[in-house]
Amino acid sequence: MARSGWSVFLACMFIGMGIGMLFDQTGAGTLIGMGIGFIMVNLFGEERLKPRTSFNRESLVGAFILSLIGIGFIILGLNTAGLITLPEQVWRGIGSIFFIVLGLLMLISSIYIIKR
Repeated sequence: MARSGWSVFLACMFIGMGIGMLFDQTGAGTLIGMGIGFIMVNLFGEERLKPRTSFNRESLVGAFILSLIGIGFIILGLNTAGLITLPEQVWRGIGSIFFIVLGLLMLISSIYIIKR
């Protein structure tokens, strides 16, 4: 992620945090803002805030990982706010599988980048 990407990510995170504070749900707002931030960085070019016009194989893998991260944070934020209710064991199972798969995808993509 380039500098402009981090700026978008941080802006979304802080906006989510502020909205969450208004509703006494700072943690949930922060998580949802982070999720939206990851998705926004994914949708826009990393160097400048222009919509992406093309994807190569490496950028598709990165886009997929960023989308998963974003969706995961949004769902976690909705759960924290109490807007999604499932038994704790189900959340623990979903969360652990999500983060394990996400970590493996990031590790594989890192190894791939290092080999290049």
